[in-house]
Amino acid sequence: MKKYLFLIVLWASCFKLFAQDYNASLFGCKSDGVTNNMGSIQYAIDYIAKKGGGKLHFYVGRYLTGTFSLKSNVSIELHEGAVLVGSSNIFDYSLQDGKRALIVAVGQSNIQIGGKGVIDGQQSLLRSQVAALRQKGNIDLSEKAEDISLIYLKASRNIQINGIMELNLLGAAQFIDQCADVTLSALDINSPGSIGVYVSNSKTVRLSNVFFQAIGRALVESEGSQQVIKENSRLANGKTL
Repeated sequence: MKKYLFLIVLWASCFKLFAQDYNASLFGCKSDGVTNNMGSIQYAIDYIAKKGGGKLHFYVGRYLTGTFSLKSNVSIELHEGAVLVGSSNIFDYSLQDGKRALIVAVGQSNIQIGGKGVIDGQQSLLRSQVAALRQKGNIDLSEKAEDISLIYLKASRNIQINGIMELNLLGAAQFIDQCADVTLSALDINSPGSIGVYVSNSKTVRLSNVFFQAIGRALVESEGSQQVIKENSRLANGKTL
């Protein structure tokens, strides 16, 4: 009897573990680099959050998207060969507290973004599109349309971003505002003229083994941040933070 009880408990535990992992393709996400997956990704995240949390897996391919918002206890895994591609259309980036970003988390907790994949902000295409809209008068010249971060975290805690490569952004790779317990590890950030990590009014932000190449400013600490910890993080010229 004890043997059967053990097997039932083991089966239930394995089922729960399996149920927490979700393939992005099951929610209609297309890896063709053309289909805008913004709605599909957001639907997947909302669904997983309602189920109590889990991990959304992206496998080989290019997943075009605009802004989507992460929720508490929901993580993203970009496997090797998977690329999240930022839309080149400025209107695919919604404003969140006056900021535009590809991935947003406001007031959330227990989130991970990781893997061996890539997030590509398509810097050149997006900048060209914004310039064309300005010439036509479709964007106010005073609007900072080019300030689009890859990841925007606000009033959130217990966040981990690890392993991924971040390319071609217009704003900051990570804009961290009023957050606590944020860990950035084993990241490769490559974006000429941009900011790697912007930290504002946040506490306990750890940068570990982050490599900044072809970057304007690697790290900006602003407005009352505490305990910004740098461990073995360096620039392309070999200098450490």
